[in-house]
Amino acid sequence: MNALDIKVGGPVSIGELLVLLSILVLSSFLRLGMVDMIEGTVPIRNDAKEYYSYAANIKSSGIYSSMLPPELTDTEITVTPDATRPPGYAMFLYPFVTVPPTVEMVYSIRVAQVILSTLTVLLSFLVLREFLSNAWALGASFLVGLSPHLVAMNIYLLTESLFTFLLMLFAYLTIQGFARQSVVLSIIAGITLGLTLLTKSSIIYFPYLMLAFFIVKYRFTLSNRILLLFILGFVLVPGIVKRAGNP
Repeated sequence: MNALDIKVGGPVSIGELLVLLSILVLSSFLRLGMVDMIEGTVPIRNDAKEYYSYAANIKSSGIYSSMLPPELTDTEITVTPDATRPPGYAMFLYPFVTVPPTVEMVYSIRVAQVILSTLTVLLSFLVLREFLSNAWALGASFLVGLSPHLVAMNIYLLTESLFTFLLMLFAYLTIQGFARQSVVLSIIAGITLGLTLLTKSSIIYFPYLMLAFFIVKYRFTLSNRILLLFILGFVLVPGIVKRAGNP
């Protein structure tokens, strides 16, 4: 039994589990279908070009820069570091990126984003069932799975797929960490919040509002140690990134 029983939805029945699996299958089918519809395109322009350049420059020269890699410009211009964009999404692209970019590279990134987006649908159910009945949570996750924006965004080399996944993971880990008074989950939740803000810093205040909601919800059972460990996990990630960028 949890330190604080907040399972509004109660245990998940076999029927509800089958409905959830059906929602996840449908969600992944729609997302992969969208990717397959535009297979063969390499959408590296505007913001996506900057994210690609950051990842490519890190891989080729260890420099965090939004300038196109010299291999793509046929010039002798020296790549100079900058910090126009937060590094979260560039680090996500790092394992996939190639110079020059290829159709296979873009497809791999899109498939990875489809996986994250489908997991976001699952996390939406796990989070919402803490506040709603299982039936309502399933209905809401069904709408998340069908959302045209959430389906289409996986084809772009932009932050949205990674950010929404991290945001929902942060919400789930925070709920579980606070409810169970778990040291490990609270630290991981804080780290996830740090990663979320390093991915998309333009909505920096939203996670804080969500955190304030969780603290108010668990104010009578939340220990100071758990809260401090959560904050430690949160400040740890930006601190490490800043130190790595300024040796």
